[in-house]
Amino acid sequence: MRIVRLRIDEALYRRLNGHLLPKDARTEQAAFLLCNYAADEAIFMCLDAMLIQHRQFAIHSAFHLELDDSARAQVIKAAHDRECSLVEIHSHPFSGAAQFSGSDFDGLADFVPHVWWRLKYRPYGALVITRGSIDGLAWIDGPEAAEHIHAVEVGARALPTTGLSFRSLTEGYHEPLRPQ
Repeated sequence: MRIVRLRIDEALYRRLNGHLLPKDARTEQAAFLLCNYAADEAIFMCLDAMLIQHRQFAIHSAFHLELDDSARAQVIKAAHDRECSLVEIHSHPFSGAAQFSGSDFDGLADFVPHVWWRLKYRPYGALVITRGSIDGLAWIDGPEAAEHIHAVEVGARALPTTGLSFRSLTEGYHEPLRPQ
């Protein structure tokens, strides 16, 4: 089993966290991380972030979000042009322990195969963040088998993920994303 991680520098993480979890958060927020993936270390190395704005969503609420077609194309094109992997990250501002919701799993089941194909089979990751924790999944070898992202490395700190989303997959609650 691989120990998959994501590495991001401190300043970018602070900017990302401010966007995803502002003090007065009333809706979920999202961003996409442009990353290089080092297979020998099983690590996504974040190069840059695209912070998604309200006008870029087709649906944007307290418990659900969906990119509009233009934003989706813009994100995929940016990763394609830079020959990067993508890691999506969104917030659950009203949750305790981080884990993907049922609608998150449904969205990933649709989006991951499309992005995997469009980005020429590059690994893809997804994270969900709350005020106190983070969780994540990655598709390294293909869009049909999710793996657990074990930690987010911020500078010298390693933030362990909850593992709740991967556990939900392994216990069979979300069939479309079979665990590896």
